[in-house]
Amino acid sequence: MYLKTILTFIICITLFNTIDNQAFAQEYKIKTIVIDAGHGGKDGATHGVYSKEKDVALKTALNLGKALQDSIKDIKVIYTRQTDVFIPLY
Repeated sequence: MYLKTILTFIICITLFNTIDNQAFAQEYKIKTIVIDAGHGGKDGATHGVYSKEKDVALKTALNLGKALQDSIKDIKVIYTRQTDVFIPLY
């Protein structure tokens, strides 16, 4: 029984190593990134002592988008919002 298990294992390893890897070697390139800043406008969510969540989220989203555009060639960045507006979900 032990020998049969070892032989099965060796056969499986051999088969997996002989599979053509060309199908798996394709390069994938990210072309578009969508950044959602979340809460905005009248939906300000929570706030701290010095800032509101909607303002921090928007600034972070805009900074992330700019950094991506500056560092990745031919990338398209789409923002769900670029100003402090409320986007209805329905």
